[in-house]
Amino acid sequence: MKVQYILEKIFCFLKCPLKSCFKVNCIIKLMEIRITCISAGKIDHASSRLRSYYLFEKHEKLNIKVLRVENFSELIKGNLIHIHQVFSYQALFYILLYRILGKTVVFDFADHSPGFKNFLATFFTLFFASIVSVNTMKRKKYWESKLPWKNIIHIPDVADYSNDFLVKPRTIRNIDKNSFLWFGHSSNFKSIKDTFTFLSKQRNIKLTIISDSKWLQDYSTEFKKIDYHEWSIDFDFSKINFSGFVILSHFNDLYGEYKSNNKMVTSFLNGFIPIVSSTDAYIELAKKIKCQKLIYKKPQDIIKISRSLDLSFCNKALDDSFHFIVKNYSKENVLKKFIKIT
Repeated sequence: MKVQYILEKIFCFLKCPLKSCFKVNCIIKLMEIRITCISAGKIDHASSRLRSYYLFEKHEKLNIKVLRVENFSELIKGNLIHIHQVFSYQALFYILLYRILGKTVVFDFADHSPGFKNFLATFFTLFFASIVSVNTMKRKKYWESKLPWKNIIHIPDVADYSNDFLVKPRTIRNIDKNSFLWFGHSSNFKSIKDTFTFLSKQRNIKLTIISDSKWLQDYSTEFKKIDYHEWSIDFDFSKINFSGFVILSHFNDLYGEYKSNNKMVTSFLNGFIPIVSSTDAYIELAKKIKCQKLIYKKPQDIIKISRSLDLSFCNKALDDSFHFIVKNYSKENVLKKFIKIT
């Protein structure tokens, strides 16, 4: 294949042939694993929190050394380098440098950015990384179609919990079928706005929002009757006295089809039943825990779905989802998967 031939020549020039890279990876597996990591955001940024900070939080349990650094030059201290979503000329330079030095460089990202320039920046960054890790299978397939020779792996978002271990949610004693909640960054409200507009016009419906303060600036005039709570990294869902359903959507989002199910996971862990849009990541999780009832295609479906769900179904959904989440999204188990396939 012509592209593969060109790649071989590039890495020969960089004194890092693809075959020798494979040998280096095998040798690293036999050595003590030392991971150095750097992230585009701090822990209060959801993507960085779930895909970098929480991902490596349980490293000591697996006898892995992890060093979080602030500067790219410090990444050299590891034999496996993890870079989360840093797109810059500096990042590209150090990725090339560390590849030449025989390091394994994992570049992780969980977002699509609009525009041709952003696409090129992403393309070349992924092109030179040893391994690319992404948050959904849909995103994995997309970039495999663009970079078919590249080792692209799926690492799910770690569940969003700050405790040392996952805590099984409380049993639901009553459900307010007229109450609906959405939580997320204000920039993502556009994905649910049409749904909330519809619900706000229905009789006896109560709506709750948990978001950053910019939501108030942008939407409080339009949605005057919504119960608003400001999000923080230590936000406690149990304090808001909410007993309805969470509404989650990837509709009306340019790259919504590539987004993950992390909010659906968060909802279950906090003892709420999420009613979710019929988009890839949500459908996939709903099927795995046998909760296809929770999927909606249009806003009008939401009220019908909420009316059809009883306590027995909701508590079984919490129980089944919890066991699935522990196995697939706990900090320790996601890190085990990362180590196994990198």
